[in-house]
Amino acid sequence: MGAFQSVPDEVLLNKVCELIGESGSTNSYHVKKLLALRATCKSGHELVRRIIASKAICLHLDSFRAPGYLNVTEPREMPVSARVVEAAGRVFGPCCTRLYASGCSPERIAALEVFVSRTTRLLRLELELAAVSEEVLLRICRMLPQLEDLFGPKFTQTSEGTIRAISACCPNIRRATFSPLGRVFGDYSPAETWARYFPKLREFNLLGGRLWGYQPTRIEIIHECALVSQADSLDLDQCFITAAVIEAIVGTPLGDRISNFGSSGYDPEMRTNIEPAAFLAAARGFPKLEDVYIPRGSTMGGPGFYIDLSRAAPQIVYLEICDASTSDACVAAICRHLPLVNFTLTECRNLTSSIVESITGGQAARTLTHLTISYSAEESLRAVDMLRLVSGCPELHSLEWVCTADYHASAELDAPSQPCQAIHELLESRGGNNVCYAFGEHDPDWLDPNWIFESSPQ
Repeated sequence: MGAFQSVPDEVLLNKVCELIGESGSTNSYHVKKLLALRATCKSGHELVRRIIASKAICLHLDSFRAPGYLNVTEPREMPVSARVVEAAGRVFGPCCTRLYASGCSPERIAALEVFVSRTTRLLRLELELAAVSEEVLLRICRMLPQLEDLFGPKFTQTSEGTIRAISACCPNIRRATFSPLGRVFGDYSPAETWARYFPKLREFNLLGGRLWGYQPTRIEIIHECALVSQADSLDLDQCFITAAVIEAIVGTPLGDRISNFGSSGYDPEMRTNIEPAAFLAAARGFPKLEDVYIPRGSTMGGPGFYIDLSRAAPQIVYLEICDASTSDACVAAICRHLPLVNFTLTECRNLTSSIVESITGGQAARTLTHLTISYSAEESLRAVDMLRLVSGCPELHSLEWVCTADYHASAELDAPSQPCQAIHELLESRGGNNVCYAFGEHDPDWLDPNWIFESSPQ
């Protein structure tokens, strides 16, 4: 130990400088300069101590940059030694607010504990690839009463008792994950197991199991969790959601806060399946609901659903539909009964150019300000149809129309045309801008620069 203490921190910390991610004005280059100043003399050491204490840094002591780290099946060793970890704690512990650490050897895990003991401002801790036992995890958490984000080890089972103990010593947790190992935590969602111990969690996560298509079934625990949750959004991605799940949330403080329903936007393949009755339960039971998203994996069954939806929640003003079975009649029912402000149709390939009349013939024509038609009605929708649509919606100033390259010619997008010019002038007169209504795909090989409009909102 005496020999270790005689090694200057500046020597041990060369590797740490490479691992510090940029945070504020502090990066590895600046840290190297600070360490050089620190080594000059006693006054330099004190000056650097004060400078570092005023910074907030993110420190990687993990295998974050290792190839294939997302698909690892076992813990990963730290890329730095235990000596470096302890030296990093002595120098950077007081200013570290985010720490990412892996580790397998007992020496490195012990050094990690020492590092954490020197922190005073740590808000985020990620240990997913670390071989940290639940006893060590609890000891670490007891040193971090201000912790907000905790991502526990993936390959070490964490018992419910340990999770409850963590919730007691870290009452400010807003985001958390724990290992899926073990029968209960592996088979059920956070909202059905441990989430009720952390009322400040930002999201109400209903995804459980190990595969997409998970159906929550522990209805009583979901209700119990909703009673204490301070979240304002539901994470339904990749789930199959029934009406029973939503009815368990209706009437709780969580249900009274929900304004968006359908997806939290983290499912790129849109595997979420929400049954129509669940949407209607949300419409009837969530008083602040105004934003509805119908994902690709869901099928609503026809215009009758949208009539029922509008009757249950006439306050809906934002609607995005990715249901492939959506018809022109569905769009007509929507626009006839809902005062939409923002309307998006994505990959609704059964639609035709008749959606122009479906939209302009309803009350939504008087309220729409933002419209997106993406990969929908491609076989029949043309620029002249879009001009009729824009003309029939007097408040519309933000338009995005996207279609695949095969349909550019028939849609009159291959070259500047009179309808496109008229659309441009009309939207520009209303304060439209290029971010919202570039036509077609953003592909320089075909898109004429004249149609990347550069007008600014008035």
